[in-house]
Amino acid sequence: MRADPEQVETILRNLVSNALKYSPDGRDVTVTVREQPGWVAVDVTDRGGGIAEEDLSKLFQPFGRLQSAIAAGIQGTGLGLHLSRGLAQAQGGDIDVASRPGEGSTFTLRLPRGRKRPAGRVHA
Repeated sequence: MRADPEQVETILRNLVSNALKYSPDGRDVTVTVREQPGWVAVDVTDRGGGIAEEDLSKLFQPFGRLQSAIAAGIQGTGLGLHLSRGLAQAQGGDIDVASRPGEGSTFTLRLPRGRKRPAGRVHA
């Protein structure tokens, strides 16, 4: 995979931080790296309350906080997922979410495999 390591770290730090915030105490958060044809995927899965289908479209909007999170007193600005998706898309990738209310959520970062190195750059 060819990607900016600092940007990938920022994205993953945000996804893991969110998973920990939304998981009840003692519940596992799992990070899985897997290969797909043309892609590297990183799944961040929590065992929290999940997200209702009608709320999924709000997640990546700027300041897109869910009422359930606000009511539960979970801190945040509503910018992390929006900015993380922008960083992923700038590298040719994306972030997707799958969620089931009462069971948890999985956020998947996908980045292209085998991107060519930019011309004129030297890599050690």
